[in-house]
Amino acid sequence: MDHLVNLMVVILGITIAFGLNQCSESLESKEDRQALINSFKQDLKEDVMAYQGLLRSDSISLVAIKSLMQANKAQLPIEQIMLSLQKFSELTNFTGNNVTYEGVKNSDRLNLFDLEMRNALVQYYLINYNAIHDREKYLIMNFDEYIVPNMMNVFDRSTNVIKVDFLQDETFWYTLNRHMLFTKQRMEAYERAYIQAKKLLKTL
Repeated sequence: MDHLVNLMVVILGITIAFGLNQCSESLESKEDRQALINSFKQDLKEDVMAYQGLLRSDSISLVAIKSLMQANKAQLPIEQIMLSLQKFSELTNFTGNNVTYEGVKNSDRLNLFDLEMRNALVQYYLINYNAIHDREKYLIMNFDEYIVPNMMNVFDRSTNVIKVDFLQDETFWYTLNRHMLFTKQRMEAYERAYIQAKKLLKTL
């Protein structure tokens, strides 16, 4: 009888210890998950602010490009042409705030989220980020290889005065159109990522 009682006590002790251990692990998991949520939210908030600034900047750039494309018909003053050239030449890039994702993407900590949320995070940080970087790469490549050389020909180096007839140069018009196309594509990538970031902020 004593042996049976002792056995029951041992079993009861093991069961209680196991239950306490599970409760402790569950509490740690919840705390870890909440810490990740807070960290992801901070990164996403910074991304949202970045997208807003970049979209404003690219919108100004598009206005400047369209202004140059209408310069001949509108007979813009030289000061306005100079301002437009300056505005669309001010390139900005997205740096991204993916520290939290990079820290957990190859670890078991990402499994603290359900499958739907994991897929949403991968979609945002992998697909949207890559789309943005691709659009930026082509825009900067076009700017360096075509815009800059054409800009060099805009000014008369002997007098440092702008050549107004550059607006009639077909090469410059073609280059300007390409730059406008790449700028629009980059804005579309920013807009998609912005919408996805806002959605993640609501669902995390």
